[in-house]
Amino acid sequence: MSSATSITVVMPYVAITLLVVFCTNFRWSLSTAMLKDLIIYKVPTKEQVAEQRRKEHEKANKLSQRKKSAKRTDDEPEEQLMLIPTSAEGLLSRAFFTDFDKLVFLVSVVVANLLLGQALYLIQTEKRAQDGGAVLTCFAIVAVITATFSLFSTQYNRFLTPQIERSMTYLVGGASFLCALLVLVSIPTEILDFELEEASAAVSLSMKRNVLGRFGIVDGTAEVPVAVLQLILPIFAGFLGGAATAPAVRAVRCYALANSPPDWSEGHLSRGFFVKAAFHLNMVVPLAVVVLWVRPLVEEPLELSPDLVVTLRAGACMLAGLLMLGMLRPQVQTFLDNGMVVWYECIYGSATTSSAEKEKLSTNVRLHLELNSTLLCKVALQMLGPAVILVSFATLIWHKGVMTQYLNTDFSFVPPILVKGTASFLAWWFCCVWTVISYVTLGMFRYGKLM
Repeated sequence: MSSATSITVVMPYVAITLLVVFCTNFRWSLSTAMLKDLIIYKVPTKEQVAEQRRKEHEKANKLSQRKKSAKRTDDEPEEQLMLIPTSAEGLLSRAFFTDFDKLVFLVSVVVANLLLGQALYLIQTEKRAQDGGAVLTCFAIVAVITATFSLFSTQYNRFLTPQIERSMTYLVGGASFLCALLVLVSIPTEILDFELEEASAAVSLSMKRNVLGRFGIVDGTAEVPVAVLQLILPIFAGFLGGAATAPAVRAVRCYALANSPPDWSEGHLSRGFFVKAAFHLNMVVPLAVVVLWVRPLVEEPLELSPDLVVTLRAGACMLAGLLMLGMLRPQVQTFLDNGMVVWYECIYGSATTSSAEKEKLSTNVRLHLELNSTLLCKVALQMLGPAVILVSFATLIWHKGVMTQYLNTDFSFVPPILVKGTASFLAWWFCCVWTVISYVTLGMFRYGKLM
């Protein structure tokens, strides 16, 4: 293909990428829109409380309203909560917002390029859809790496991350590496097949043609054993397992509060039917992704064609990622609502009587609410990272498993089947770790082992 033709092929992808850059980096950016107008709870100062009461008395025009505003009961605390909506200007200066904004841009680029490639394919321009897919593949791989690194970066901060949380991240990451190695080595392909043998053969052929061929070595061999892939993939699986630990626990905490709020908070923390259903789906869909890769449960009973199996798996993985993406705002708001729960239970449920104890309790509650406000973008990043990872893996599985089958890719330096097999295993493993952590954490909540 000539250079002019190559430029023409990638121009639609460059154009859609520039459009995404425009939409995500100007004043009304997508990142700020996703987190704008969330409710932050703060304990007001005595001066703010006095000012608020003065305004309430001024607005009370009827005698009954004045009596109601002036009414004080013994069990009513001296301090109330202030409900402050987040603003775009305030979000820009928060910790971890830059990383959050970066991931929003990457997932937007991946989805936009995927939709463009599919549109070009549907209008019978397969060649352009396939050749321009190099842009899509690069963005998807960069998105996975960036999301994983960003999730780990949230754990590095010693001031905002407890030691137990950092330790669990490293512990789960190490266990994830060992378990992934055991799965790849011991489980037969009749049960779980990630096409590593085919990928090994394709890599060997690619090395022979593209590396040895350049030096004129015709009879040379460049054998890449499947054991090499079985040793390399668990390393990536370990990083993904560690990165999934804190977000999975955080998601379960939000799920538990949203579906089982305290009795007194039904009017404040109640969620609509569709939001609750989305919370439940967010727990179930990753488990469904894990099941779809088990061949005796899917391929053999349903007698599905290989193309349909790839489409089904990629679609389920994409659904899991998009569902996590759609649940970002409800989960972050639920995390912030937890501050109100702590405030209410400390103020109303406390048996302290002395002024010193009340002052200490009030200070602790104030610090807890300020910490929740500080961690807003960190929690948003933890909810967004897994969504970016799954959407990117689904894109790689779909593009390398379905859309490239119509072209001769024997001379590709990186065989599509290698990308597809790697993405398939890592997506399946990420959902495995996510599911195990989620249900173990949920069980600990149910039996009172975790608060």
